[in-house]
Amino acid sequence: MQTLINSDTVVERAFRDGEYISPSTIDETTIVAAQESYIRPMTGDALYEALLGGAHAEFVEEYLAAPLALYVRYLLAPQLDILHGQAGTIQLRSDNFTAATEEAMQRSRRTLLKNARRLLRRASDYLEQHAGEFPDYDPMSNILNRCSIDGEFVQTF
Repeated sequence: MQTLINSDTVVERAFRDGEYISPSTIDETTIVAAQESYIRPMTGDALYEALLGGAHAEFVEEYLAAPLALYVRYLLAPQLDILHGQAGTIQLRSDNFTAATEEAMQRSRRTLLKNARRLLRRASDYLEQHAGEFPDYDPMSNILNRCSIDGEFVQTF
């Protein structure tokens, strides 16, 4: 599978100091799922395939790496709370820490999603303003040009 970023980039861009997570925890399938769910609908198929092939590396680094890393964290977050193994599914507990409340986890996930959307909108705006530099980009393929979600309000164009 081809990815636009690797697990080290996800850790670097989506986690803060003190939030240690091993890059090996982030599998390629989660990165691909985030790309397919959030990046491809914005770039369109032709540009997406060109980006996977290495085209426009500076655009990926500057505009797509951060939102993609946040989307990966968003998808990964529920899986970090529990472990699956031969003995079944478990949740780790510690005397030194208390598990976050459901409300706190939902707030955190909403914030991740909002920030990722803002950064993806920034990438989309850049594509629109510099369309001549991206011959594979079709503005009509960009879902953000056809649909916008503002809070709980969905707008279609």
